[in-house]
Amino acid sequence: MRNKSIKLAGTLGLSMVLASPAWAAFTCDPVQDTTGSPYSEAKFKNALDHAKLQLPTSSTCIKNSKIVNYYYDPDNWYLDNTNMQFKIDNGGSSKRNELRGDSFAGSRTDMAMNLRLSLKYGGSYSGRFTVAQIYGQTGGQPILRVEFLSSRSGLSNYLWGIYRTNAGISPQYQYKPLGPAPTSFTKLDLVYNDNGTITAKLGDNAVQTWSDNMSYYTQSSKSVYFKTGCYLQNAGDCYVRLSTLNFDT
Repeated sequence: MRNKSIKLAGTLGLSMVLASPAWAAFTCDPVQDTTGSPYSEAKFKNALDHAKLQLPTSSTCIKNSKIVNYYYDPDNWYLDNTNMQFKIDNGGSSKRNELRGDSFAGSRTDMAMNLRLSLKYGGSYSGRFTVAQIYGQTGGQPILRVEFLSSRSGLSNYLWGIYRTNAGISPQYQYKPLGPAPTSFTKLDLVYNDNGTITAKLGDNAVQTWSDNMSYYTQSSKSVYFKTGCYLQNAGDCYVRLSTLNFDT
């Protein structure tokens, strides 16, 4: 883990550090250094050549021109033992730390994101957070979210595929279980517009498929992109680590 230290003089400064260190850390604070940058690891370069970092909201923290020049956030997004680390300490609901890929036309077919991930849960970790998305840029529609849920439908600590079946201001969703949340590196494959469907597969578990209203998303006038990292639906900590990452753009 990489951390920056902040030294404050006097009793007041010490009390501030003790009272709220985690909130102070979760801000966009990039530095440049090849040692801690995920771009230093060759296996991530193809993806990072077409990505930017969003943190702590959907605003851009590190634009692509900075990522490919070895910028990273040593508190929240960094290289650790050849793996890409996303981390949030004591984050509020809707806070995020995500890579966003370049957009592609909604009419494109067989667009894939493939990664190997591990995560942590329990204790201070959030009971609900998103680790990957297929996102509809036009209209701001999250088409598919891969979300950790500590409890749903009798299943504990699972990853779920959550597919938005309609457009508009009153969203409706289909939930399908992908498998137990992995605490060791496990492959996750997402495919957009595979013969008019979206598919998700976690490790050796069954492929899950969605197709409702795909004709809305696959119009050539619409744009889509992939995302991965930590996006909090409930407050708490988040820890997602990738050993590999590739996506189409």
